[in-house]
Order: sequence, then C-alpha cells, then structure tokens
Amino acid sequence: MSKSLRSVALVLVPLALAACSSRIPRAQPVRTSFLPQTVDFLDDVGRGASIALDSQGNPHIAYIGLVQKPEPNVIPPARPATAPALPAVLIASQANGVFSHGFVVQTDISSAKPTEVPVDENSTTGIAIAQSGSFDVVWNQVGGAETQGVWMATAPNAVAPFGAPVRVSPVEATSPVVATDQQGNPAIAFASTTSTSSANATGQTVIDVATPDKTGKTFNVQQVDAFDVCPGICTSVSLAMAWTPAGYLIAFTDPGTKTVSLAEQSGTSWKVHQIDQDVDAGGVGLSALAGSPVLVSYLTDTDARVASAANPSASWTIRRTPEFNVATQPGPGAGTAVSQAQNTTYLAYVNPDDGAVHLASARGTNQLSAVSTPGTANGLYPALAVTDVGVVSLAWYDSEGQDLMLGLYQQQLTALAMPPSPVPYTPPAGGSTGGCAKNTVEVVAPVGAAGSGYATTDVSASSGDFTLCFDNQDAGVAHNVAIFKDKATADSGGQALASDDLFAGPKVDSFDVKGLAPGSYYFHCDAHPPTMFGTLTVK
Repeated sequence: MSKSLRSVALVLVPLALAACSSRIPRAQPVRTSFLPQTVDFLDDVGRGASIALDSQGNPHIAYIGLVQKPEPNVIPPARPATAPALPAVLIASQANGVFSHGFVVQTDISSAKPTEVPVDENSTTGIAIAQSGSFDVVWNQVGGAETQGVWMATAPNAVAPFGAPVRVSPVEATSPVVATDQQGNPAIAFASTTSTSSANATGQTVIDVATPDKTGKTFNVQQVDAFDVCPGICTSVSLAMAWTPAGYLIAFTDPGTKTVSLAEQSGTSWKVHQIDQDVDAGGVGLSALAGSPVLVSYLTDTDARVASAANPSASWTIRRTPEFNVATQPGPGAGTAVSQAQNTTYLAYVNPDDGAVHLASARGTNQLSAVSTPGTANGLYPALAVTDVGVVSLAWYDSEGQDLMLGLYQQQLTALAMPPSPVPYTPPAGGSTGGCAKNTVEVVAPVGAAGSGYATTDVSASSGDFTLCFDNQDAGVAHNVAIFKDKATADSGGQALASDDLFAGPKVDSFDVKGLAPGSYYFHCDAHPPTMFGTLTVK
C-alpha cells in the first residue's frame, strides 16, 4: 500500500465505524502488553535503526532516511518544509509518551545544487547516551574519498542540535556501533575489508575500534581482530558493542569460518573468545550489565540464539528459539537484539519463516518463550532496549510501508477491543473451560494471554495438599503457573513454592501443591510476569 493511499484509509475507517455504530457492539477496554505504533512514515525511513534509553527510560532511535521511490502511477505525499531534507541520518526521541523528530545530519538544500548526505540502503546507525545525557550517533557513508567511511556526531542533550559530523575513519566500513564509558568517552567499532599482499588472497576483514583524542576531531584506530574474507556468497559481518567497568566488549561474526566471537578489552590489547561455531550467523546483539551475565544474541539459518556467560572467559551456555520452518541465511537487516532487566532476558529477532519481528523472554536460566508481537510483519533492523523495571522498547523498520515502528512491551497499556459479534461466550460444560477436572484448582490462559493475562486471576484452595490444573488455551505460546510467597519474592527472582514447566498450548497440565498454610499467595507466568499474574487464597 502506498503511503498516499494509506493516509486516506486512516480517514475513512472512523467514518465507516460511525455509520455502522448502531449495529456494532460497544468497544470494551482491555489490557495489552505489546502496542505497535508508527514513529515516522514520511518517505523511506527506519533502515539501520538503533535505540538507546535515557535516564528516565525514554527511547531515542537513530535511523536512516531516504527519498521514497514512488510506485508506478503514484504521486508520493509532499514532504513538509519543516521536515529534515533527505537523505539524512535522523533521530526520534520520546518524552511523556510523545515523539519529537529531528536530524543528526541532513542534506544541505540551502543552495541551488543540494549537497546530499551519502547514505543508502546499506547504511546503518549506532547510538549511545552517556550518563551525563549527551548523545553520540555513528553511521557509515558511501561515495568518494571525501565522504565514505564511518562518521559520528554528538549532541549535549536530547533537545540540543547535533554538532557538525566528524569522520571516524575513511575506510569503506559496515556495521558501525558506539558505546560510552562511565566518563562519557565514546568508542566506535566497525568492520572493513582490506587487500592482502598475497596475489592469490582476496583480502581480509578487519574489526577496528576508534577512540577520539582530546580535540574530538581525530580518532585513534586500533585493530581488534582480522580474518580472511569469506569466499562466495556469505552472510555479512555483524557487530555489537558494550562497555563494562573492566573495559569494552565487541561481539562479531566471521562468515568465513562460521563463528561467533566476543572480543574483550585487556589494557591496550584485545582477547578474542569463540562463542559458537559452524553457524551462518548474522545480526549480533550484545548486553553486558553490571552484576549480570554477558549475553550475545545472533541469528542463524535455523534459529535465533542467546549465548550467556558469567564473564567472557567463562564457558558459554546457548539457548535457542524454536527452529524456523524455512532455512534461510540471515540477510541485511535481519538481525537480533538482546537486553536484560530484573533477571529476565529479552531477545528480538527477525524470523525468515514469516518475515515478522519476534520477541522472546526468559526469566533466570529458563528457556526462551515467545511473546506475541502483533503488527511486526515485514520487519527488519530490530533494535531493543529495556528499562530497569522491565519496560521493553522494540524498534524496527517496516520494509513494506517503509516506516519506522516501535512496540512497547510489559507496560500496562489500555486499548479498545471491538467484539466481533454481540453473541456472548458460553463456557463448555465441565468447569469454566472444560479442560480441568472439577475437584482441582483451575487457572486458565486464554488465547492472547501474554497481553490480556490469565482468565482466572483470583483462585482459592483448602489448606494442605491440593492439585492445581493449568489450562493453556493459547495455541503455540508457552505459559505456566508459578506460586510464590508474595510478589516481592517473585520479582527478586526468589524460589517458587510450586510450579509447572512452561509449555505451549492448547494443552492442560496439573501439578501438586503441598503444605501451604492459610493465607494469600502470588502466582504468575514465568514467561510473562508483568501481564499474567493472580492471587491464590488458601483457606
């Protein structure tokens, strides 16, 4: 659908609903845990997205803006005179639930012959917000000797304009990423290809990291690793970067040897640790929070994976999402992102099977469980960030609409659900759902429970031993029931008093609960605790 036609459709829908209001049941308020929204839709915007959170948890997204290529016989909507001139490196910032839009660098249209910013469909961005509140954005450019390479621009805060861009490196580079240390000093990592002295060699891929000198205009470049260029058709090299008190970490892929590695800064040198091998990996993500395991995510031709270790030198544990039905090498933009908060891991990835952005979560060392992400079809460039209290911001590029999108998860959001018909739902005989025996304590997860919660949020049982029956009616989505002394115990990662394992519906499972004294207890789903929770009263 062209952008011009879509804008008309948005106007007509409310009119159609109003005309039929006498026949449509009244909308009902419901809870949802994932709410997609369009952040920017003017022209072709959202490629190469990266995301960072400020100290208040507000998301800030850097991305590439290109002039839209119109469909045949379609006139694209006029671009407002106040909007940044494209091509450009753009930024969208949220405050109080409202997005503002600006640019990091835009095409200069002040003269008769505009000076375009030389970014294209292969350009990507990286963004970092320092503790002081300053912003650093990096990106890769194409063109001639004066324009190609890795560039960076800095802004002192979220409302100030970005300063003039400076070139970090003149080499033709890909996958630039940026991180800042505790003092706000940036470091930029990127990949480039160089020729070798051997006449028969095709060249080497070099992973470099650059840091600015005191002037901020010149950068010192240090080699992190180098490996032979992959022969033939291979996945592209992907990078991710994070700062820790011990130094910087850089995750990267080597398509030639089919390995995923992590480079650890050790003084003035780098130590490389191999994480996984024999995988056509791409789209690397990295999370390294103080006091938490190091997480590296990546997309293979069969699944998305999260590798975790207590530190870079420790042994790595790899968790996988359910396998894709179609084995496809990860393409440009079809990456992963990983983050963590409150002892929970969050993984975003593009599933080549259905072309949508998927989200998975796992509490502690549990296996990854799917989170429903409606509205993410045709998604690329997933970028993920999560606040300390577990509110997830997931940005991506809608490759069909050519829009920048954002979805929020684990936040109590209100939406209006329009019933398909006025006919009330009548539960089948044999209990509220018919799935559990009458003499058991029953908890039901309906379709869409990850967003709407359990159907039963208040249950009671007699003191002593009893059986809890969990009826998971949510097809293909894993849920469970875990009982805790109270919510504080659950939120802190404490031991459950009783629980079953996560399993996908539709399925019914029962487990024994023994020795609970009279009182009030808290229960939740380990995969979706912010939305799926309830109270168990033992009498």
